[in-house]
Amino acid sequence: MTIDELWVLIRAKYHKQLRSVQKLVLYQAWEGLPYAQIAKQSRYREDHLKNIGSELWSLLSDLFNEPLTKKTFRAILEPRSLTVFEQELIARATSAMRKYPLESPDGPVPLESPFYIQRTSIEELTYRAVSTPGSLIRLKSPKCMGKTSLMVRVLAHARQQLGYRTVSLNLQQVDRASLTDLDSFLRWFCLMLSRRLKLESKVGDRWDDFLGGKSNCTIHLEDYLQAHRNSPLVIALDRVDELFLYPIIAAEFFAMLRYWHEKAAFGDLESQLWQNLRLILVYSTEEYLPLKTNHSPFNVGFVHKLPFFTPFQVEELAGRHQLDLSLKQIEQFMQLVAGHPYLVRLGFYHLAQRTVTWEELMQTAATDAGIYHNHLHQHLASLQADPNLAAVYKQVLKANQPVELEQQLAFKLHCLGLVNLQDSAVVSSCQLYTNYFRDLKETFPS
Repeated sequence: MTIDELWVLIRAKYHKQLRSVQKLVLYQAWEGLPYAQIAKQSRYREDHLKNIGSELWSLLSDLFNEPLTKKTFRAILEPRSLTVFEQELIARATSAMRKYPLESPDGPVPLESPFYIQRTSIEELTYRAVSTPGSLIRLKSPKCMGKTSLMVRVLAHARQQLGYRTVSLNLQQVDRASLTDLDSFLRWFCLMLSRRLKLESKVGDRWDDFLGGKSNCTIHLEDYLQAHRNSPLVIALDRVDELFLYPIIAAEFFAMLRYWHEKAAFGDLESQLWQNLRLILVYSTEEYLPLKTNHSPFNVGFVHKLPFFTPFQVEELAGRHQLDLSLKQIEQFMQLVAGHPYLVRLGFYHLAQRTVTWEELMQTAATDAGIYHNHLHQHLASLQADPNLAAVYKQVLKANQPVELEQQLAFKLHCLGLVNLQDSAVVSSCQLYTNYFRDLKETFPS
């Protein structure tokens, strides 16, 4: 039995319990390295690795029904032939990885895609939140982190498991003509809700100019909720930060959403009706939109911030792309892209397509000849369009420690995904961006 065959067998039985550090300990222990040396090479604490090892030897002992330890497991297992069952198990596991057709990493990850990686308990918490009467859920993270992909799954859960009706609107798709004033935008909003719910639109006939847009919009939704009293409705609004470019409309619209959310808790005769409404807001940042505290929907409800992928999740995604990367390669890739979901998927997509080798990817990643050039050019255009933003980003790249910036500029850089927030300061979010933009003179003219 080889170490690779052993790892596949462990994964086949204990898949959900495994972490990348367990593979590190297993492979290094197979080579006879002591915990102190593994700790020195991997930067994990020695006592932590010993605890991981203890769990691992317990799993191996259970798997092969005999006591195995760090000192004995290779001597016992290496000369051991695979049973027919184990051969079939390895074949099925290998076949399962190979059956997935590749998908472009651009756009949301399709609902049934095998390339969607769950973020620990975020999905479970969000599913629970959407079943809460009158809930408001906020999915927040920088661009290209998987917010829309999660939104799609929450809506599917609400429809398929809970029997709710769902509507999703992307505010990036609103025509400018509908953003000339609040009334025009709210008419668009009500018309789109009716259309997505496959209802006859009566907005034109029932819109009362005397009442104002927010009251008309609220009455429109209230009538729907009244007509479907036993059927909760989930309204998901993607890219809501697109509305921040129109602060007057945004302030009124978001105040209305906050009011809808609060109506479920008023304790009056209408509260039960409004408890049937669930709102999901998907956005990159709201911090530089000035809203009154009690008018903002961005300080209430359930908020879930999507994190970067962990090394284990990156390793799992590599396997789903049929890539056999070593622990050292996973570590190098993490250093380059820091587990950024889109950057990880784009890299693995090209490696799986064989349009680039591992060596070529690492050598050219932060250049215009690399696979990330389109993504980097999008960031470049954003920086060139805002010289003040480019100037402060230059400060971040030159510094060897977190940099404190004017708040609005810090939030803009974070919204783009170029920096991570650390209390009141920021740092570059990954080495790829640092390497590409640090010496790019046309971005930061002297």
